[in-house]
Amino acid sequence: MSEIRDGRKRTLVLALLLFAVALAMAAGAGLLLRSSFAKLQYARLFPLGYEPAAGAPEAARGVMQRLVVYGDSRAYLWKVSGAPPLRDALNLAHGSVTSSQLLLQLQTEPPVRSEWALVQIGINDLHPIGALPGLNNTLRSNLRVNIAAISRLLLQRSNHVLFATVVPPGRVPWLRRPVWDERMPQYIAECNQTIRALGAVDSRIVVLDAAALLGGDAVQLDARYVDPDFFLHLSPQAYAVLDAELLRIMSRSPASGAP
Repeated sequence: MSEIRDGRKRTLVLALLLFAVALAMAAGAGLLLRSSFAKLQYARLFPLGYEPAAGAPEAARGVMQRLVVYGDSRAYLWKVSGAPPLRDALNLAHGSVTSSQLLLQLQTEPPVRSEWALVQIGINDLHPIGALPGLNNTLRSNLRVNIAAISRLLLQRSNHVLFATVVPPGRVPWLRRPVWDERMPQYIAECNQTIRALGAVDSRIVVLDAAALLGGDAVQLDARYVDPDFFLHLSPQAYAVLDAELLRIMSRSPASGAP
């Protein structure tokens, strides 16, 4: 009789544990659904990927800037520093943006005039290809078209445009590999070919070949140049190399008049 009671107790405890696990899973699914819904609505309401208030300060729009930075998180984290021309840079980049979002930013926000415009964009157009294989050709084609359009718009407000090539990512984490396209080095090389050709379009466009400076169009970026916290971001050592090249390029060209 006691064995039957013990068995019932064990069954009841197991049922309660399973019920608790089911409740926890349902709660987790509910939170995930809420988060996904919120992100979807945010993207619809703010297609630039950020709230308009995060744009350029009003005071900056009426002043000729020495250097303005545009682009994605790699550009946003490019805390240009050191020599005065870099220390006073205005950074209008935003994390996670694609070339389409940068193009929309330039088309819709009041322009900021500058002697130099520095652009780093492209990786966020390419890394989603693994999750959207049916849009492979479309995403790559859009990136090429957007790069040309971005350079044209920036030339209307800046004397010189510095367009940085796209560097490869670091080692891809295991959790990202199921949605990662192994042909990424090819896609990055194609994008960089488009960027490197910009100089032939207009002499005011200068290519800052970040890919070549940090190891070439390799499959994987050298570990010393990768941010240890995220495989798509760059380390301080990488930015130090890029800063040196940025200064070298800017020092070769005297400041010119307003665009």
